[in-house]
Amino acid sequence: MKADVGCRNTVYHAKAQSGADFLGAFVEAGARVFRVELLEEDAAKTRTILQSYRELIDGNATDPGALFRRLNVVKQLGVTSGTLTVLS
Repeated sequence: MKADVGCRNTVYHAKAQSGADFLGAFVEAGARVFRVELLEEDAAKTRTILQSYRELIDGNATDPGALFRRLNVVKQLGVTSGTLTVLS
């Protein structure tokens, strides 16, 4: 768990998540500004992340799957239930 500058607490998933699969739908819906959240990435990792998403947004990389593999992220968007999932 990390507290941000606004004192909001966020519980982070063990692996970074990406909504890259939804980029086309976001653009089609009118989105033109996107946010990348970084937690403890160094400068080199930050460059790799931003370059990967820039290529995808610019249309120079058409396969979000390649981005998932390159950045080692989970294909997911939104809230997860984490360890609170009830198994029946």
